[in-house]
Amino acid sequence: MAKNRSGKRQAQEAGQERAPRAVADAPAVSATWRWLTLAAILLATFVTYLPVFDGAKEFTNWDDPAYVTEQPLVRSLDAATIKQMFRTESRVAANYHPLTMLTLAWDYQRGDGKMQAFMQTTLALHLLNTALVFVLIGMLFRSSLLMPALCAAFFGLHPMHVESVAWVAERKDVLYTAFYLVSMIGYVRYLRGGSWAWLVAAFVSFVASCYAKPMAVTLPVVLVLLDVFEKRTFSVRTALEKVPFFIVSVIFGLLTLQVQSSTGAGLVDVTFYTLPERVLFALYGIVQYILRLFAPFNLSAFYPYPSSNGDPDAIVYPYAVAGALVIGAVIWLYWKKRSELTATMFFGMAFFLVTISIVLQLISVGGAVIADRYTYVPYLGLFIIVGMSTERLLSKVKAPFIALAVVALASGYFAVLSNARIGVWQNSGVLFNDVIDKSEGRQINHAYNNRALYNMERGNYQEAERDYAYLENVGTDRAYTYKGYGALLMRMKRPAEAIPRFTTALSLGGDDVEVFRARGSCYVQVNKYDSAVADFAKARTLTPNDPKVAVALLESCLGANRLQDALRYGEAMSGLCQNQAAYHNLMGIVNGQLGNHAAAYKAFARALELNPTDDNAKRNLEIARAASGL
Repeated sequence: MAKNRSGKRQAQEAGQERAPRAVADAPAVSATWRWLTLAAILLATFVTYLPVFDGAKEFTNWDDPAYVTEQPLVRSLDAATIKQMFRTESRVAANYHPLTMLTLAWDYQRGDGKMQAFMQTTLALHLLNTALVFVLIGMLFRSSLLMPALCAAFFGLHPMHVESVAWVAERKDVLYTAFYLVSMIGYVRYLRGGSWAWLVAAFVSFVASCYAKPMAVTLPVVLVLLDVFEKRTFSVRTALEKVPFFIVSVIFGLLTLQVQSSTGAGLVDVTFYTLPERVLFALYGIVQYILRLFAPFNLSAFYPYPSSNGDPDAIVYPYAVAGALVIGAVIWLYWKKRSELTATMFFGMAFFLVTISIVLQLISVGGAVIADRYTYVPYLGLFIIVGMSTERLLSKVKAPFIALAVVALASGYFAVLSNARIGVWQNSGVLFNDVIDKSEGRQINHAYNNRALYNMERGNYQEAERDYAYLENVGTDRAYTYKGYGALLMRMKRPAEAIPRFTTALSLGGDDVEVFRARGSCYVQVNKYDSAVADFAKARTLTPNDPKVAVALLESCLGANRLQDALRYGEAMSGLCQNQAAYHNLMGIVNGQLGNHAAAYKAFARALELNPTDDNAKRNLEIARAASGL
């Protein structure tokens, strides 16, 4: 008898005797109806997202170049490249996510870099995640059909999730979520009497999730929340089984901080806002996310801080108070009135807060106070609260079809909004027009800058200049804006106006070889050869192995009539430029003007050898031949 009690206690510690949580008064539903419901949700989600396959859809110039269009790691799937992806020194867009890069490389190879291949994989992952949500919530609330149906439908169709699916650079969202949900399902299966193999599977999936996106590091805390939700007895065993999860979480968390701090591209100066201000912004963000769950209007790819001068606007304070009250109310209800409803509300709110905590700007990352993509996993907690509340409101309805009709209406409403929202991600022009239109007059530097780049690449120079001129007039301090403005003015054949923009870019951003080269070219065009020599000489110190810079330096020396400098530089570059016809032609001219006719003849002969169709080299060769008496 004592032995039976001991075995029972051990099983309870492992969570293996805990019965599946049921929703009060929920009518039983057959497995057939469950799978038909899931099929309908997946079909609705697929149809809603069909615009992502529009042949006119383009990569944006916001992060897509870093991940795909200008990323060498996706150009090959050989062993060396894959190994490079997993090296911790390989950092893409200030992050370490090798599994994400591996899937992008696979899409690049099979689709020859075309958009459709990337969207096929991303949408497939989104549909998989929607199905996994259905399975997970179905496991947690087994007697209910409304709960998994609502959570899966809202997950698949909510407009706040469009950004994660329609934006190629956010592949990491849908990929890490798939492993994250699989890990949760494995852990719940372990709690429900499964073997240790389920716990091992949960751990392996968690590691994969971290390799896809470091935001997965919140999972160990979510596992603790699942223990609480399942009323699992705390013990040494329940603590030890999560130690590997927490170790991996700490490792990836520290790695992410190291990567972002070293690149300077992710983290911003946390001293710009005080700690109390950052807490206010976090509470403000929580309320904004909750409001957008129910009213997903006026969505944008970028939500700037409510204030840009370090003093939060007055509107932040009531939002912060509201956020604190909502959190406090859920905790108070759970503490004072333990019931199925309050336990579910507590779990849902805690899941939301834990999974979104690392992007609530307590440590400032980027210039946005909130972002649609940050809700991809966290909203599941709020969907659970909405589902339970809806279940209770409809608890007297015995036919599940009426409850499902309510879910279908709400889902249809979200589907229409999502379908329209997908169009915003058609190209950079549409995207940043939308961001600027919804900025309420706020200066969003990168939106104007990226729109200008988009127009410049398409030859819409006047539209691009309007954006650059606006940013210059408001006094932007971003070096890349002046660099882009200078490049635009060069294309518009206005080198004299480009020069001061490049100078400002250098003063703001420090040494940039591309800017030195561009400004040097502008100096050549306005016949300021000495200044050109200085810029190309600096560029050569930054990129000593670039033959194009070396040739430009030699050419500018010749233009400045600095023949001895040209000869000195040219001789130093001989090894680097031995296969450059332009270099040998210039060296022939320099030597010819210095009276070194034999050397000039040799240089012209080499130039003609490298480029037999060069008529100038032919003429110069004959002149050198005559002058040298050869």
